[in-house]
Amino acid sequence: MLRLIHWLFLICVGLGVRAGHYPRAPSACLYPRNHGGCYTSYAPYWYYHFQSRMCRKTWNRCPRNPNNFRTKKACRKTCISSVPEYRACWQPLDKGVDCHHCRRTHGCGEYRFYYDRRRRYCSRFYYYGCGGNSNNFRSRRACMCRCVHYKKWLKCKFWSKNQQP
Repeated sequence: MLRLIHWLFLICVGLGVRAGHYPRAPSACLYPRNHGGCYTSYAPYWYYHFQSRMCRKTWNRCPRNPNNFRTKKACRKTCISSVPEYRACWQPLDKGVDCHHCRRTHGCGEYRFYYDRRRRYCSRFYYYGCGGNSNNFRSRRACMCRCVHYKKWLKCKFWSKNQQP
């Protein structure tokens, strides 16, 4: 009976992922936190919490559960870094460079938004106009849609890098 409930859970999560336009995380990351044969560990383990899209610490070791990682880095690499849509959100703030040498092609600086991992929020910054990285969004809404779990409220759709709202 427990296996049936487990499979129904995975099917429901899988359907929810497709219906909500979320990118697919590896299947190990979709398992519930404490599924199967858990015991208390003296060292912390990490699991991926799908709703918050974060790796969280636990003191329960569940060897039969693939959503169970020895380090936070391993959890992030498997469940976050492997999903291309999230990679931008995990990059540090990069304001770019002064665009005096590329005014003709890009125009100069403007205010943009980046995802601040510590605050778990999209913050405003002044983008100098050239360079930088992909943690750089034209609007707070675009940043929130990509990096924060607000898709249901904002009615977000995934877009390509050049089609940000």
